[in-house]
Amino acid sequence: MIYMLTMPCLIITSIFSTAILFAVYIYLYINERKNYIKYWAISWLYYMIKDILTLFMKGNTYDNILISIGNMAFILSSYYMLRGTYEFLGKKLNKGWIRYIVFLFVWVIAGGIMKLDFTIYSIPVYFFMGAVYILTGIAFMKAKGYVNYGNKVVGTILSIYGLHKLDYPFLGNVSWFISYGYMISVYLQYFAAVSILAVFFQSMRNEAIAEKERAEAGEKRLNKIVTDQKEMMGELKEKKEVEKNLDIERTYFKQLFEDSPEAIAIIGMDEKIISLNKSFQNLFQYNIEEAVGKDIRDLIVPKEIESLSLDTFDFQNDEKVVKVESIRRKKDGSLINVSILRYPVIYENVRTGVFAIYTDISERIDFEEKLRFASMYDSLTGVYNRSYFESYINKLERNNVPNIGVVMCDLDGLKFINDTLGHGFGDKMLINAAEILKMCCDKEHITARVGGDEFIVLVTNGDTNYLEKISGNIKYLADKYNEGYTEDNIMMSISTGIDCRCNFSKSIHDVIREADNNMYMDKLQRKQSSRNSLAQALMKALEEKNYITEGHSQRIISYADKISSKLNLSSQIRNEISLLAQFHDIGKVGIPDDILNKNEKLTEAEKTIMKRHCEIGYRIARASTELQPIADFILKHHEWWNGEGYPIGLKGKDIPLQSRIISVVDAYDEMTSGRQYRKAMSNEEAEAELKKFSGIQFDPDIVKVFLSIIDEEAAIK
Repeated sequence: MIYMLTMPCLIITSIFSTAILFAVYIYLYINERKNYIKYWAISWLYYMIKDILTLFMKGNTYDNILISIGNMAFILSSYYMLRGTYEFLGKKLNKGWIRYIVFLFVWVIAGGIMKLDFTIYSIPVYFFMGAVYILTGIAFMKAKGYVNYGNKVVGTILSIYGLHKLDYPFLGNVSWFISYGYMISVYLQYFAAVSILAVFFQSMRNEAIAEKERAEAGEKRLNKIVTDQKEMMGELKEKKEVEKNLDIERTYFKQLFEDSPEAIAIIGMDEKIISLNKSFQNLFQYNIEEAVGKDIRDLIVPKEIESLSLDTFDFQNDEKVVKVESIRRKKDGSLINVSILRYPVIYENVRTGVFAIYTDISERIDFEEKLRFASMYDSLTGVYNRSYFESYINKLERNNVPNIGVVMCDLDGLKFINDTLGHGFGDKMLINAAEILKMCCDKEHITARVGGDEFIVLVTNGDTNYLEKISGNIKYLADKYNEGYTEDNIMMSISTGIDCRCNFSKSIHDVIREADNNMYMDKLQRKQSSRNSLAQALMKALEEKNYITEGHSQRIISYADKISSKLNLSSQIRNEISLLAQFHDIGKVGIPDDILNKNEKLTEAEKTIMKRHCEIGYRIARASTELQPIADFILKHHEWWNGEGYPIGLKGKDIPLQSRIISVVDAYDEMTSGRQYRKAMSNEEAEAELKKFSGIQFDPDIVKVFLSIIDEEAAIK
């Protein structure tokens, strides 16, 4: 009866205590980020889990499982207590403990399954826990440097707690021991936890005291320097005036030395560091203890430039201020650009040391390098820019270079790509074109981008045959590039023109002008075929994106031709409808893939983007001779009969007939063709939709004709 009344209360008390301890240690870990605090927190967490499992034991068949899990939690609690203690005390824990834990887990599980006698079953477990807590206690007792024997108190309590665990296998079945032993265990573990916290807080206080002592040591060094300065100044007549001047000088020196944003080191005549400020520590990553007394060259001067170093005192130089820019090394080995101001400390005409002031100029050097790059190179393609090219030809003129050749290059259709697909595709084409030019040119050639779509290759000592070879190679590599065409790369066409001078036969500008004229003639011959090829390539890209399903264009052409026959349309209109059936959705090549292939309903913003495909398709068609006749029909093939379509909002017969026909047959084929995000409708369901939207979205006369065609085909089948 006593056991039944006291034991649950003891367990709940233990759970509550360990929960508080766990919360305290977690709070400390969040603030301090010390691993040993984390291990102690984990220890109390496992201890709490063990108590919770004990509380739920009901004396039934599940108790063996709860006992096994509880023992494993108790083992882990003991292990993490030991691990946290060793880390707190700066000791290494033997990894062999993991093997012991694994063995005990196997023993606990096997013992639970085999239902071993309590004494036999518990001896390895409690002997392990007892040994762990005894070792933890011994570790604390041997530790030094904490609160007035606080570590010995913790060690004693933990050792007693460990010895207490050793008697569990033998007294665990004694009725009076079950409750009183558990109560003793709760008190001991609670006192141990509180004592550990006391030692921890005292260790934090000791660290704060040590930090204060280090600060005081730094202040003492500063005072020594100020005192030395005082001796150099000599004795003044009035003591108060001396003290006042020293206070002022102390303030000046502190502001200059300690609070300066520049890194400052004071170096003795033996070239060893006397002192350094915080900025020096931050810049070069050395603290005072690591740097004082060390040779400055060994710390921060890279070996490869040590012979050129000017930041230490040179005994052969006159007493003078030296300012240089150089490279120095941080503690982690990384190099930085610095400006070095070095001046000697002179006392009674004798040099006593050196002040070295370092300023990090890495950002300035990087910015200057970027400016240099921007002044010479095109930021997009990486080839030389127009400014550098013009300065280079001026240099050639000044140096009287007799033989000069030029290959002018123009990227055909760049404006067309920018207007239809956007500047992202155009930029990619420019980058790829620049790479082709680089592959065709030697290192001594100058390749520059001199306009939006224009490049120039300048060659010295090159004749016409050599320039034609470069021109041919450029076009050959462009063709090879087109053979590897994917939907991410638009087909490329480069027009070229060449010219050269021999023995100052004409000016460089005349050579460039003639090459530009020749390039323009080549461009005129290639221009329209290039645009038509681009239009075909864009359609192919749309097919490769899997947006146009197999046979879609052929079915629309077939349906539209049958409607044209029923309406007795002219051959010209039928040809336009056939071409429109093939290219009406070409503008979708400019719509992002994630919108085209989205598996769910589009958002309003995405619908707005999708509607732009009519305008994109219109611009593509306008740029191609083959598609110009149907450009207006592409623009208007999503207009509705009732005027609620897009992009213009035309109504009724203001919508071109060709667009109205394609609108009906395209909608029918879309409904009866499956997509990855929806199933195909049956013919009957699609016909019902056409009837539903006849006079709303679709021309009612065309719907009527088209449905009659469908009915006739169904009757034949």
